[in-house]
Amino acid sequence: MTARELTRVVARGALGGVVLLTAETLWAVLQPTPRFPDHDASGVEGQPDGVPLRLVVVGDSTTTGPGVDHPDEIWIRQLARRLDGYRVEVRSFAVSGAKLEDVIRDQLDAAIEAAGDITFVSAGANDALRGTPLTRVEENLDTILTRLLPASRHVVVCGVGDLGTIPRFLPPLDLIMRARGKAVDEVAERVARAHGAVKIDMWGLTTHAFRTDPEVFSPDRFHPSAKGHGVWADAAFVTVAPLLG
Repeated sequence: MTARELTRVVARGALGGVVLLTAETLWAVLQPTPRFPDHDASGVEGQPDGVPLRLVVVGDSTTTGPGVDHPDEIWIRQLARRLDGYRVEVRSFAVSGAKLEDVIRDQLDAAIEAAGDITFVSAGANDALRGTPLTRVEENLDTILTRLLPASRHVVVCGVGDLGTIPRFLPPLDLIMRARGKAVDEVAERVARAHGAVKIDMWGLTTHAFRTDPEVFSPDRFHPSAKGHGVWADAAFVTVAPLLG
């Protein structure tokens, strides 16, 4: 085989791969699935006479909870119920579909004004899924933490877990999404460390459950179920408990 023939074979293979991935992506996004409403996770949990604690969260559908039946099943509300001895007020400004740049534009001012004891940044998955350049992810997260840290006692970055576990993503798209989610999560870890913020170890604390237990996903095969939100709440509790002493 000549060099020119080999080049043609490689080019055809690459084109075929692009077509396959494009088809799989469209299938994953457009296939008929149940549609679930978004929720506002804001509310009050815990003991009426407990120590006041305000949890503020900015982010995306990870906190608006499509796939659960009631706001109290969302991870931050489940977390609030795990914090014994506190009267926890949850203030959520999350918007489904938001990227980090949307958080800056539409949610950050309100979150700063809310002045949380602990403020969570639960965003980045949409940046991973939609191909936001990693340099832009880093710049946007840097902006968010720079502005949030003076307004909150603690800031917790949730990061991005293993997107390759999402049932809608078939091979090899699942491998691409896994790598993409890991790259964004590593950026989140680096930015959080640089600012002295806290980062949840999503890969260490949640990956096994999302890879092995199909019940952590809702019927739309994309968003977490109440059980999946419980896995996230467990990871958040492990991270937050030391902050509260």
